[in-house]
Amino acid sequence: MVLAWGLAGAWAALIWGLGSDAMGSPATSAILGSLVEWLLPGITPTEKWKGVRLLRKSAHVIEYAVLAGLILRAARLSWKRSASLAAAFSLGGVAVLAIADETRQGLSAVRTGSAWDVALDVFGGLLAVGLGLAMETAYRRRRTSQADRATSGSVDVQPRRPIP
Repeated sequence: MVLAWGLAGAWAALIWGLGSDAMGSPATSAILGSLVEWLLPGITPTEKWKGVRLLRKSAHVIEYAVLAGLILRAARLSWKRSASLAAAFSLGGVAVLAIADETRQGLSAVRTGSAWDVALDVFGGLLAVGLGLAMETAYRRRRTSQADRATSGSVDVQPRRPIP
């Protein structure tokens, strides 16, 4: 459980670092631009800028989806009986970090904070929590079904219907 919370905290620290002035557009555009040019040779400068922007916005969703998944896992290990509490805590953690990070960027001379970026961050969190809870539900159903078959002593025998 400590490791799970440690991973969530480390990922949050990484996101916080990526939101710093040192990781702003002026510092990373050359690297991302080169990546886009490598992936799409012969791309126009306008398309390259759109590709860089798409990478940046996709990173919001991915970074915060990973964070939400890590928090959800840690919370489920801590609060085994309450999936809804773990989901709420995970989404709350994502929202708090996203708002704090975008507020900090809004106060920066190099970066700009954006409510749209917070929305992307929370969307990533919602995707991860939804997927995590769906996977957990499917796992529990499968486990319950297997346990029922094991205790009944039979193997999925369907009742026979009378032949008309």
